[in-house]
Amino acid sequence: MKVAPPAITAVAVGCAAAAAANAEIAVVAGRAALGDPDHMRRYVAEVLEAKAWTMDELRRLGVRHVGEGGNYLLVWPPGDCEAAVKALRGQGILVRSMAGKPVIDGSFRLTIGTLADMRRFVAAFAGVGLAHSRSAR
Repeated sequence: MKVAPPAITAVAVGCAAAAAANAEIAVVAGRAALGDPDHMRRYVAEVLEAKAWTMDELRRLGVRHVGEGGNYLLVWPPGDCEAAVKALRGQGILVRSMAGKPVIDGSFRLTIGTLADMRRFVAAFAGVGLAHSRSAR
């Protein structure tokens, strides 16, 4: 039984192989992290610091956001959210659009990383997120 053209099947097989390799790497990294609880505590502390810093910066920029729990924020960029998501992606920053989801439509999900990661995000977002708000007015 044929389910897809050969070109599509080849891409799907390649993706499955990459996902399997990534899963193996994730298991090895997870075991190493569990074997070093001090490292894990330091990383969690750094992420919590980076989250607080990022929320302060978004407040300073006047950008609506929420992040009561977890290692992520929901951010409502002023103006066109999809344009901001696309512009951030163009700078190598991946955020997940929440378009069409009840209550959070118009926002994107931002996973918190290290302070260096979040400084990079804020610098990029200040350029693209706010630029799109000016063009939307």
